[in-house]
Amino acid sequence: MSRSRRVVMVLPILALVAGGCGSTTADSAKNFRGEPKAVAQTIDDLRTAGEKRDASKICGELLSTKLVDAITAASKSTGRSTCTAQVKESLKDVDSFKLDVVKNGITITGTTATAKVKTESGKNDNHLDTLQLVKEDQRRGGRTVQVWKIAALAG
Repeated sequence: MSRSRRVVMVLPILALVAGGCGSTTADSAKNFRGEPKAVAQTIDDLRTAGEKRDASKICGELLSTKLVDAITAASKSTGRSTCTAQVKESLKDVDSFKLDVVKNGITITGTTATAKVKTESGKNDNHLDTLQLVKEDQRRGGRTVQVWKIAALAG
């Protein structure tokens, strides 16, 4: 995937998170075990961070390094110099969030995963999308752990 294609992917990801017509506290991760639960938790965390408009958490903990780098590079053309600034601006007009992982919708192959997610953008207007995730090292509590991060909105 070209660099410009990855940059374009952040807007659909944020739109996907923002697609809901009502706030939700659903916990998709509770429906999974093991690694699929960790993947679902990342998506739940994205929804929660979006609800809180926590661009720092989205860029610092939930998006892959490559995606953050691509957003940062693209944000310079908009007058913003960081992923956080770009995501913060993108979240300004969002009223509500709904993003739920579909039961049996997670596929993991090594350090990559796909997750089918349902968004609701209006009455009887459900969409099914697929998020791509990658497993990356991240510092937590003074040690390095591997965590799932969102890499792209598939297809």
